Amino acid sequence: MSRSILYIVDALNTLDENLQLKLLASELIRSDGWEVHVAVISPSKDAFNPFAEIDVKIHRLAEPTGLSRRGGIGATLVAARAMQRLFSSIKPNVVHSWGQTAQRCLSVARELTKSSASDPKWISTFPGKLKKSSLILSALDRRALTKVEKVFVPHVSMKQSVLEMGAADGHVAVVPNAAAALPDRKVFRSRLLERVGLAGTASIVAGAVADLVPATRMKDLIWATDLLNCIRDDFHLVIFGDGHQRQNLDRFVSFTEAQSHVHFLPPEEAEGFVGSLDVYWHSHLLYPLASPLLSAMASGVPVVSVFGDGTQEVVLHQQTGMAVNFGARDEFARWTKFLIEKPDAARQLADQGKAHVLENFPLSEMVDGYRSEY
Repeated sequence: MSRSILYIVDALNTLDENLQLKLLASELIRSDGWEVHVAVISPSKDAFNPFAEIDVKIHRLAEPTGLSRRGGIGATLVAARAMQRLFSSIKPNVVHSWGQTAQRCLSVARELTKSSASDPKWISTFPGKLKKSSLILSALDRRALTKVEKVFVPHVSMKQSVLEMGAADGHVAVVPNAAAALPDRKVFRSRLLERVGLAGTASIVAGAVADLVPATRMKDLIWATDLLNCIRDDFHLVIFGDGHQRQNLDRFVSFTEAQSHVHFLPPEEAEGFVGSLDVYWHSHLLYPLASPLLSAMASGVPVVSVFGDGTQEVVLHQQTGMAVNFGARDEFARWTKFLIEKPDAARQLADQGKAHVLENFPLSEMVDGYRSEY
């Protein structure tokens, strides 16, 4: 009888959080014969499934509008009740929460479920930095971390915050994210241009993948686009993401000269199009060793990224990418202009970046890190 594992995820349409899970699940199915289930706390409205290419069973814990990724008390209880029923149905050997809201909901579900000798192993992964919560939700998070058998983080800079939340030192492990090339540029480039209304043009396209919240600094990138458009009318920015700041960003764009040069696409389209970009921009430090950044580099796309925890090992300035100071919108514009005007240098930088991430962030290392605990 095959072993089964149930992953609990906050949502399906986030490349930053779910690309690593997709890579991991693919290897567990292919190499180890695991039966993989994924339970989704806040389903997307169009039933998007990033695991469609592999044999993963998706379980949606609510209607598309039923739960928020912010995970308040009411939403947490609804998800926990649905998880209870799911536990009874599939009886997994391992339950692995993938994200802060997912771990919180799983914690409540465990509290509501009568324990037994056959309880599954409980593991947690925090793909990004922990978010501040209300006192009640913080208390749930702290209690949950005392019961998890292992907590994984992608970068050592996150370990201390997890320990401060109540995790035992010996239960926290660092497993770096893996670099994986996204779909081929030649296949998807024309589709990307058509998607943003640039079909048949010789446009230069930069892109960024991020939640549309203030902390991801999308305004910096819009400002940088505005600066570049003063000298390059062929430059465009595509932002893959959603979030509560979307309307505010639309308004912000309307006050710049870049209004027709900034395009927003849903986050689920990022996986298909990131490898087709001319430049990838990374403006925040919420996700150490961010999956889109690693994937852009593995796909041979030159990158301009902020410098800090989780990027300083990846983007070596003028060697594997261009590193800029946090919040320095003018530096995004400056180095992107350099890459556009020096295509040979841009190609060399991209090739060196690709070689660097494939060598230092291999898929095998990430998978083995989790496999040893399973």
